[in-house]
Amino acid sequence: MQLPHAGQTWLPSGDIPELLDYLADIGISHLWLTAPDGSSANADSGVVPADYSAANLRELASVAHEREIGLIIDIVPAHTDVALPQHNAWWWDVLESGRHSRFADYFTIDFDVDPQHRLRIPVLDLNHPTATLAISGNRLRFDRPGPEFPLAPGTELCEPAECSRQQKYRLIGSDEPANYRFVRGAPRFAALRQDRQHVFDETHRFLKDLVHDGTVDGVRVLGVDDLSDPKLYLCWLRAAIGENHLLCTDTAPHRHHVLDQALPIDGTSGAEVRRVLTGVLAKPGTSDSGAAAYVPRSEFHLHMADIARHWPCSLSAAPESGPGPVPQAQRPAKLAQTLLYIMGPGLPVLDAGSEFWQPRAALSRHIRRCRELCSTLETTETIDTGNDGDIPGIAKLHVVRSALRLRDERPDVFVGGEYEPITPSGSAQSYVVAFERAREHSLPETVVVVARLTHLMPNDDGQPAWGDTSVPLPEGTWRDLLTGKNHSGEALAADMFSELPVALLVRGGGALREPRRLVPRADTPQPEADPRG
Repeated sequence: MQLPHAGQTWLPSGDIPELLDYLADIGISHLWLTAPDGSSANADSGVVPADYSAANLRELASVAHEREIGLIIDIVPAHTDVALPQHNAWWWDVLESGRHSRFADYFTIDFDVDPQHRLRIPVLDLNHPTATLAISGNRLRFDRPGPEFPLAPGTELCEPAECSRQQKYRLIGSDEPANYRFVRGAPRFAALRQDRQHVFDETHRFLKDLVHDGTVDGVRVLGVDDLSDPKLYLCWLRAAIGENHLLCTDTAPHRHHVLDQALPIDGTSGAEVRRVLTGVLAKPGTSDSGAAAYVPRSEFHLHMADIARHWPCSLSAAPESGPGPVPQAQRPAKLAQTLLYIMGPGLPVLDAGSEFWQPRAALSRHIRRCRELCSTLETTETIDTGNDGDIPGIAKLHVVRSALRLRDERPDVFVGGEYEPITPSGSAQSYVVAFERAREHSLPETVVVVARLTHLMPNDDGQPAWGDTSVPLPEGTWRDLLTGKNHSGEALAADMFSELPVALLVRGGGALREPRRLVPRADTPQPEADPRG
C-alpha cells in the first residue's frame, strides 16, 4: 500500500499498530512510503530524502515486520537541491573552496568556462542584478529570505557588488548559462556524479545501514533517467542492497522507455499498467478523452503476459481515482479495473483508502470504518446487490480484500507464475475480459472474469442482456470467492455476473483464508562484506 508523506511523517505514531493490524488482515504485504515532491539527496542522509527520519522509519518497520509487512522507500540519487546553499553542506564547501573543495567532484562543474575559474550560479534578478545583495556577518545574502552564500575571509567589508566578485563563485543572471550540470531543467537541482565509486559509497552509507539492519525491504529509484550512467549505477546499487531486496525504478532507463532485461532491477513503478487497464475498459471509436486511451483486449493481454514473464515484481502504478465519491454509474467499471489490477501480474500498489468508494476520512475514523466493514464481511461472506442492481458501498472492500488475501495465500501464482488469456464466446463476448493465473508449468489455480462497457450493451429491464455469452473455464469446478457460486465448463456470463460485474474463481471451491497468523520475523542477518571490497 502506498502512503504519501503528510506533514512531518507518513503515519501518526498512535495510529500505526491499529492500521497495520487492518492492513495485515486484508492481505497487504508492504508499505511503500513515497517521498514528497521535490525530494533530493542531502549531506546528512545521502540518497535517502531528509523526510525519512531514521527513528521514525525504524519504529514503523518494527511494528510492520511483527505483522509480516515489509517497508519500501524512495531514494533520489541523481541530484541535490542547491537552491538554499546554507542548507547543503556539499554545495557550501564548493562555494567556499571552488575547484579545490573535497566535494567538487561530486558534481560535474566546468570551472574553465569561467574566466576566473569560478562556479557560475544563475540566481540574480535580471532587472536588478546586485541591488538586492547584502552582507550579513560572513555571508552574502539577499535582502529577503532566500539563498545565502559564504564569504572569503577579508571580503566582508567590501560593498556587496565588489564582494561578490571576490568569491570562488560568480552570481549571474537567471537567463545566463550555469557551468555545472543540473537536471529537470532547473539549476536548483545540481546533478550528482553517481558514476564515481567514492561518491556512490558516501551517498549510500545511510541506505546501506537501513538495509543491513532490516529496516528497509525494498527501494524505488527516483530520477533514474537523470543519471549519467543508469546501468552502472543500478549494478552498484544491486550489489549494495543485495539480491533479496526489491529494486524498482520510476521509469524504464533510456531506450525509449523499454525495459532492458539485462538491468539488475525487478521492474518499474511506471504508468504503463495504468494505461492498459483504463484502456481495455474504455469505449473505442469516439473522440472523447476516455476513448483516446482505448486498448484492445489483445494488446492488454500481451502487455500483462509480458510483465508476468519478465517483470513479475514490478510495482504496478495504481489506477487514478477522482477526488469525490464514485457514483453508481461508474462503479461497474471501477470494480472491474480494481480486480484486473490486483490479480494481474506485477505487485499492485493500492493508495491508502482506495479500497472504498469515498475519499479517505481522517485516519482514526478511517480505521474504525475499516474495522466495522471487515466485521460485516466476516459474517456475510457475499454481497447483496438488491433488486435494482446497484453496487453497495461495501463491494469494493470485499473485492480488494478477497483478491489480496488470495495473492497472500498463493504468492507463487502471482509472482513468477503464468498468465494466460481466456477467450469468451457468444453474442456479447466483446464485453468480457478474462484470464487465468497459474504457478509455472502448472494447472491454472485462479480465473478472473470482468464485464466491461456494460452501459453500452443491449439490456433487459435495465440489466445487461448477456444471452448466450459464456466463458470456457479450465477443467474442474470453480468457486467464486466474491459470491460463493460454483461454475464449471462453459460458464454463462448472465449467471456469473448476476450479483457483481466481476468474478474471482478458484479451483475446487476453495474457501477464503483464515486470518493470517502473526509470528515474529526471524532475526535479520548481520551485514555481509561489501562485494566490491
